[in-house]
Amino acid sequence: VLAALVPQIRNCACAFKGRSVGNSLYGLQRCGDSQEVRDVLAALVPHIQKCTDAFAGHNVSNSIYGLQRCGDSQEARDVLAALVPHIQKCTEAFKGQTVSN
Repeated sequence: VLAALVPQIRNCACAFKGRSVGNSLYGLQRCGDSQEVRDVLAALVPHIQKCTDAFAGHNVSNSIYGLQRCGDSQEARDVLAALVPHIQKCTEAFKGQTVSN
C-alpha cells in the first residue's frame, strides 16, 4: 500500500497544511523502518518544506508521534529537519493531552 502512495504523494499538486502533514505522519505510527516507509518519508519532505500553514500544537505532536517507529534513517532525519521551522513557529502552548496523544 505504501509503495502505491509514493507516486501519489510526489505528484500531488495541492499545498499541504499543518493538519495534512500531521495526519500523514501520524498514519505511519505503526510502521517500522522499511524501504517503503523511507520512500513515503522522502516523498513528504518537499510538501513539509513548502507548507506555509501554521502548525497547531497537535499537528506538531502528531507529526513526531507518527515517526516513533520509523527508525533512524536519513529520510526520517530529513522529515525532522523539515519540521523544525514549523515547530519553531508554533505559538500554541503544548498541553499534556496534546503531547500524550
